[in-house]
Amino acid sequence: MFATLNRLLLRGVLALRRTGDDRGAQTVDIMLWVAAFIVIVGAVGVIFRDDLKAFFNSISYSIGFTAGP
Repeated sequence: MFATLNRLLLRGVLALRRTGDDRGAQTVDIMLWVAAFIVIVGAVGVIFRDDLKAFFNSISYSIGFTAGP
């Protein structure tokens, strides 16, 4: 039974090596792009931190209620 299982596993590994199909490469590429995006957004946030803080503090909004007549 173990010999049959070993033969099947070996056959699968050899078939994978022949085709060159690497399914993990796409996942690695996606994760690298996500990491690069996080680093870039973080760097922009650090560079413009004071400007962004001033912009969001300057935003005022009104919902239609007034303090007095």
